[in-house]
Amino acid sequence: MSNSPKNVKDEIALSQKAAEKKKKKAAIKKKTKRFGYKSYYKIALAIILVIAIALIGYLVLTSESCKDACDQCGIGKNCAACSDTSWAAKYDIAGECFITDEQLNTYFTNMGVSPTDVASQEMTISGGLYRYFVLQVHKELAEAGYIEGTVDPSLQNINGIRADKFIDEKATLLVKQYIVLRRQFAALGYTIDYSQMPDKVSEYTAMYNSSADYYQANGISLESFLQGAIDYDYMEGIVLGARYAKGGYEEYPIEQMKEEVNKKYIAQSYIIQYYTHDNGTVYTDAEKAAKKAEFEALITDCTAGRKNFDEICDYYDTMSETNPRMLGKSFKTIRFDATDKDVITMYQLAFGQYHIFEYDDCIMLMRRNEIDDSLISYTYSRLLIEIKLQDFEADIEACAQKLDDIDINYGCIDNLGLVRFDIPMDY
Repeated sequence: MSNSPKNVKDEIALSQKAAEKKKKKAAIKKKTKRFGYKSYYKIALAIILVIAIALIGYLVLTSESCKDACDQCGIGKNCAACSDTSWAAKYDIAGECFITDEQLNTYFTNMGVSPTDVASQEMTISGGLYRYFVLQVHKELAEAGYIEGTVDPSLQNINGIRADKFIDEKATLLVKQYIVLRRQFAALGYTIDYSQMPDKVSEYTAMYNSSADYYQANGISLESFLQGAIDYDYMEGIVLGARYAKGGYEEYPIEQMKEEVNKKYIAQSYIIQYYTHDNGTVYTDAEKAAKKAEFEALITDCTAGRKNFDEICDYYDTMSETNPRMLGKSFKTIRFDATDKDVITMYQLAFGQYHIFEYDDCIMLMRRNEIDDSLISYTYSRLLIEIKLQDFEADIEACAQKLDDIDINYGCIDNLGLVRFDIPMDY
């Protein structure tokens, strides 16, 4: 049977392929004869040996460096990664602080002091301070019900994000915020001196010592604990005051504060009488009506100036020490609550206006007071923090997000697993 042209072509193609395959085999055979399979084996063995020796040397060296790092950060036996976890971040104290030279000059001029030049100096955020922030974030999430406190965060989710990653990001952001505050604190001419706050240091030292095993198991030394518990809030208060308080570079006017405070708070003076007698019997309807009439007469006398309502409030307040059925305060502020009908009624009163509230078990006579300049001056610092803290913290966080001149040690930051979440929260 004769071959068709197609079959002939196929046979030629197969022959060519066979020839090429034979040629490749010959080349391989030639190479193996030259070097030999044993040569390849020896080369591979040598490479493996070199790697093994290097690995052993690395483990020996890093075991020592890890030991030093653990001694510094307090991780101890929890340091499973054998990497430098003694620091979480490094930064130059003279770096970007997000306060302009003009703002600094305004502040120093208002304070009547000479500007402070911050010298370049490398500063360190310890691994222990980072872990302190981790525990604070973990605690807040657990108390708010977002996670189970004693369950591994890597097994839980927050808004679709693995909880341990969420905690890691928030704690790292707190590290950056600490750096921003530290730089602003220094730029404004302040330093932290524990000798000037012995009571606070003593209080927090006792707090640390009461749970020392817990903190040390989590790699947090006393020094790192004090930095997180004292330094952060202290710097935040100083920097906020330097910005918004009297003489600050963005001073918050007291008139604006007064307007804002009177919107958010209701200042009041009040007296309360419970509907029970000394012997425990409950007021009759007639007695309740008589007490209301007495309070209405007080309104008339106080409005006319014949009696002083503040003195009456102080009297009730004194009597409450021995008679719990009488309560009184000459000055108290409550936050406005749009869901409370009584608070809304108080808010609608004019300054100096009186009102009687009747309840099932008591009757209250109150007067709305204006939070004036004298009252604001008396509670200025607390009110300033109350009004401006949220905006201030949001600004510090925004600055922290912009930080690009710091060195983050991800060997420490990424080792969230070293934190002992299995220990009950007793902090």
